[in-house]
Amino acid sequence: MYHFFRQNPLLRPTLFFLAGTLLGLYSAYWFFGVAIGIMLLAQVWVRLAKVYRIHFILPALFLFLGFALAWLQQTPIETEDETPQEYVLEIQRIKQGKRLQAEAVLLSKHRSHPIKAILFFSDSLSLSLDSLYQVRCKLERPQAALFPGFFDYREYLHNKGISLTAFVREDMQTLGPNPQFRIKTTALAWQAKLARRIDQAIPKTEDRAILKAMLLGDQQDLDNELRSGFAQTGTLHLLAVSGMHVGILYLLIGFALKPIRNKWLQLFLSLLLLWTYAFLTGLSPSVQRAVTMFSMLGIGKTWGRGSSIYNALAFAAFALVLADPYSMLQLGFQLSFLAVLGIVLFTPLFERLWSPENKWLQKLRTLLSVSLAAQVSTTLLSLYYFHHFPTWFLLSNVLLVPLAAPLMCGGIALLILQDIPILGEILALLCQALLQLIQVVNQGIQSLPLAYPGPVYPSLIWICAGYSILILLLLWWKEQQVRHLLRALAIPNLVLLFGFYQSNLISNQRQVLMLNAFGQTMLLDENASSILVLSDSLNPRIKTELLEPLAERNGKQLKLQFISSDSCLHLQCDSLSILKAGNALPADSLAVDFLWVNERMKKAPEMLAERLLFRNIVLDGTCRFSQRKRWQEFASKRGIPLFDLRENPKQVLIAYGRTR
Repeated sequence: MYHFFRQNPLLRPTLFFLAGTLLGLYSAYWFFGVAIGIMLLAQVWVRLAKVYRIHFILPALFLFLGFALAWLQQTPIETEDETPQEYVLEIQRIKQGKRLQAEAVLLSKHRSHPIKAILFFSDSLSLSLDSLYQVRCKLERPQAALFPGFFDYREYLHNKGISLTAFVREDMQTLGPNPQFRIKTTALAWQAKLARRIDQAIPKTEDRAILKAMLLGDQQDLDNELRSGFAQTGTLHLLAVSGMHVGILYLLIGFALKPIRNKWLQLFLSLLLLWTYAFLTGLSPSVQRAVTMFSMLGIGKTWGRGSSIYNALAFAAFALVLADPYSMLQLGFQLSFLAVLGIVLFTPLFERLWSPENKWLQKLRTLLSVSLAAQVSTTLLSLYYFHHFPTWFLLSNVLLVPLAAPLMCGGIALLILQDIPILGEILALLCQALLQLIQVVNQGIQSLPLAYPGPVYPSLIWICAGYSILILLLLWWKEQQVRHLLRALAIPNLVLLFGFYQSNLISNQRQVLMLNAFGQTMLLDENASSILVLSDSLNPRIKTELLEPLAERNGKQLKLQFISSDSCLHLQCDSLSILKAGNALPADSLAVDFLWVNERMKKAPEMLAERLLFRNIVLDGTCRFSQRKRWQEFASKRGIPLFDLRENPKQVLIAYGRTR
């Protein structure tokens, strides 16, 4: 281990920097967290470096650098608008899906600083990246996860520096061209121009959608059916410009520049072409990650240190997190680095299992080993986020990945030579043939038995345990020490013991989940087997985005019960009591654990306090801005805990003791 870190000097400072960044993003008590982090990580540094008189300055420096960077760039929790306000928009990215939407920076007189938001527009409006607009809209916080473990759109946007969304109807006017030059905006404009050239050359919608995704990273035309088809075969990475695509381009550039004898000139031209490609594909985060890694590999190879891929990975991670600390929390960042690490660490292990003499079989062995290594390193994280495992991933990667290289070559040639008569038509036909072949093969693999088995919902502790086991097994293989194998075997038993302890701990509790979704408030019981809806009817989106996924997860349908929002409902569940107070109140005085307030409650909190004794207050998502503010002030004065389903990104989870 000591020699490993000596050979890769960028690893240790990068690890401390990343640890400090995570500490800054998650630690509420920052001073205490940093102090503890310094002491613990300094001890790790000492053990790794085999130096026992090391000063604290170096680990502390990188730890504090990461922490300070994350702390300074934290996404603020912006306040919502009580009424529609006027804003000036600077469009940063446009996405055309079911509804036109844009990522934009908003300026307004009533806010002290610019705000980054996602805006949705009516179908009659159109947008341009190089123009400024004035709109009138009401900024609101996005919808949080509908159920624990579901996709959290609010957290997803927060990790991208966005905390508000709005819908723009017809109140929009163009102010003129944007005088400020932005590299990102210019890159997206070039990506759009190249996408239009593909639209002109490829007539079939599915074909051009796949080609634009593979070549330019433009996924706007990919429908859910196409995405799902490639996800089921484990080849969804083909539809996003990432490390594989940049690696193919890196090899092509190296082959084309081979006649140049000056290695530094060759490096300069290689990096120039790589970053030009990144620019033309819109400078997406995945492309920036891949190009940064291959740039470091090229520099190391030219400098005579081509074997240190760990330094390249460390520098790429350091540079990307330095530019955007929240990139660490993005799934693409995590999967990219896990895949590359898996390829580096596990490919030699898998190649030892088969040693063919035929050179073509050797190439097949390499392809199989790389695919298997990448899948092993990313499967656990993919299961945690996507809950499915593509059974035939190895077969699909062996058949489809080799088609990516000729398709990229043909696609690049088509973009350059499209206007030349006959040659442009031949290139277009070649690309269409390859695209059709990819789709036919993918559909054939989809039709195989058990191609996409049922959903799996592993907990975070099992994911961490799985990666710990992988690391220990790898150490056992490299060092041939039995203690690593024994530790790997002990981890599942420890997790099972923890699970038994946790099950016994919560067996004496029941849980009720209060949540707000799409303007309706609901109560779910602890087993998610029944749901109480505070309405006379059900929003269709709740059925498709909450009830159906819950039924798939639990293997049973939910029982629905509708309660009018005007009625007064008193729920008594063992030792827990919840009063849902609309405009009506119970006839007698009452003591409850939770007072559930909705928009129909017009009475003042002080008046309710004279009739009711409540230990907690829950404001559901229907409460208006002024009503929420009044209740928040009341709860603050009286010292009563208050839960706001609209402001809090998580739902109110009430745990209470069972009666015996």
